[in-house]
Amino acid sequence: PPPITVLNEDQANRGYRMLRFFASKRDTDLYEKLDLEGKTEFLINFWQERDPTPETPENEVMILFNERFSFADYQLGGAESDRGRVFMKYGEPEEIERHDSGNNMKGFQIWYYTEGVQGDGARADGGGRQFFVFGDRRGVGKFELLHSSARGEISNPEWRELLLLRRDITNP
Repeated sequence: PPPITVLNEDQANRGYRMLRFFASKRDTDLYEKLDLEGKTEFLINFWQERDPTPETPENEVMILFNERFSFADYQLGGAESDRGRVFMKYGEPEEIERHDSGNNMKGFQIWYYTEGVQGDGARADGGGRQFFVFGDRRGVGKFELLHSSARGEISNPEWRELLLLRRDITNP
């Protein structure tokens, strides 16, 4: 095998941010205590243990996770944002319905997972489509998760109320 290059501080921080989506608290606590050489070794072992095809040079899970992480970081307001977290956890939605801010409502998006979450139809309520509603409540382009049909996620059937533009009658 080729010699291992020790991570620099920025790479180690990115590794930590990625681990928080995938690793146990015990693993992330351990990672935080390691020096750069230890963090490098930890990440190599972590991803090797999750490689579905260890006989090949590629680690498909690590590649997919890195691609999702980069996309979420650069296109969705950060991997730790609501849209980034949903993307990291559930994958790419089959459909995105976009609604720009209008006269009486702030902008929002609805992400649909037709085959259930992560392609697992059993995780869809009643076998139907799962959805996630993200709204730009502050009007600054930061979309927050307001409502979802996925089990374990926020449920707020009155989510539209959070996006209504209020007009001040005394100061039009």
